[in-house]
Amino acid sequence: ELQGDDLFSRFGAQRRGGKSVSRSPNSVSRVEVRCDGPLRLDAQRLKATVEKDVSIAMEVPGQRPDMLSAKQLTMQFQRVSDGKGKQAKRELTLSLVSAVGEPVVVDAPSQQAYVEAKRIEYEFNNKKIKLRGYGIQHDPTKPDQGRVRIRNPEHEIIAPAVDFAGTEDRTTWQFVAAGPGSYTGSPDLSSFAATKQLQQSIAASWEKRLSLQPYQDRHILIVEGAAAVQAGDMGSIRADELRFELRHEQVAVATALTGNRETLYETKTVPLKLATSSKAGLHTTIQTPQLNGTLAGLTVHFQERPQRATAASPATPAQRATVPSPPGQQDVVRRYRVDGGNLTAWFDTTNRQLERLHVDGQSRLAEEAPLDGSTPMEVIGKVIDFQLDPNGRPLARLQGSPAELTTAELSITGNDIQLLGDSNRVLVPGQGSLRMQVPENFLSTETENVQPVSRQQFAVQNAKPATQQVDVSWTESLAFDGRVAELQGKV
Repeated sequence: ELQGDDLFSRFGAQRRGGKSVSRSPNSVSRVEVRCDGPLRLDAQRLKATVEKDVSIAMEVPGQRPDMLSAKQLTMQFQRVSDGKGKQAKRELTLSLVSAVGEPVVVDAPSQQAYVEAKRIEYEFNNKKIKLRGYGIQHDPTKPDQGRVRIRNPEHEIIAPAVDFAGTEDRTTWQFVAAGPGSYTGSPDLSSFAATKQLQQSIAASWEKRLSLQPYQDRHILIVEGAAAVQAGDMGSIRADELRFELRHEQVAVATALTGNRETLYETKTVPLKLATSSKAGLHTTIQTPQLNGTLAGLTVHFQERPQRATAASPATPAQRATVPSPPGQQDVVRRYRVDGGNLTAWFDTTNRQLERLHVDGQSRLAEEAPLDGSTPMEVIGKVIDFQLDPNGRPLARLQGSPAELTTAELSITGNDIQLLGDSNRVLVPGQGSLRMQVPENFLSTETENVQPVSRQQFAVQNAKPATQQVDVSWTESLAFDGRVAELQGKV
């Protein structure tokens, strides 16, 4: 009989609904060990070894037992302490279980977990598990053969070696998957949507290591070595290293199972921050519904905001963000591409919208051609700061030597360019230049008398007028609201 937590519960899923059962410290489970070979008992070293087709079965009320099968099993015992530093002479408890096989298989229905490895060690005192595969991928056509595999309904991890440990309440985890590996799963990402459960399939791969470590009130997840993560229709990211800050919100639910009080757990994962880093010559590559590009580095802050109502359609191109479409049609989503330096972004997880971008280093940010045919925008500069006001209108500041703002209607250059979407203005303190297309009679003062015309003449007179290019330069300032431009200094 074993009292308290056990090996099998370490691998379990953590979602509510009769899925994963974590045994309480006072619960007692009956364990049966069978083998077709000898039992070797070393009373002096407090160690027992069983060999040949070894199986461990742990009874689970109302279900088939949790099973471990192996070629050889070693059980290390220790004497029970009386709490005063003295050890009892006869009372023993398990301190370590080690299993070796081709492979060792853990099949735990109570945890909805399945594990394969060449070697598994479980330390009862500190709840640590070590899993080892063959290390070398001996068959290139079967890259997963001989590697550690951990699978439950939510996650699957494959790697040459895995170490992890957790607390009784499952609020703190330490996890390391060393060597080239992969992850697939469908974790609960409901924190990205306030009104619906968002189940996204996530795939990740790495060449060096995947690790999860506790830090204050959160966990740090690091993917190292040619790291790549694909999150369903939310997009993908690639870098030499990806670092996620996560907060796990744990909910425990008590239920009665055949007269025993057992505990079911539900875990909600809340993303807080993402940061990337790359070696010299490498870059961070991102592809999302709103933003694509190649960067020196990326940092994303995830923030929960109140649910926003759909705003009225902005009156001018400078005020656009997400433009509502007629009923029955999907809203037009603005998509951007950014290439260059280090980008910091702020993402609203409630409304699933990019709130702000800040880029340091010579970069280019361009709006991809919108599906509604409206005018795209492009900015170039050493510092680019772009955000949306509470009404979804853009506010931007560009700095460079010079910086440049380009649309289909005009192009502005200057060392400091400010785009104020709330008032539909462009400000350029200091010297700069403006290039725009205007009608050929833009500077004409001639006034035509109104005369009756035929339908054919009316069509000719109201055709789209021919345009010409106008170049303007100044040395002190520009203020432009889309209709009137005020310029100062050697215009």
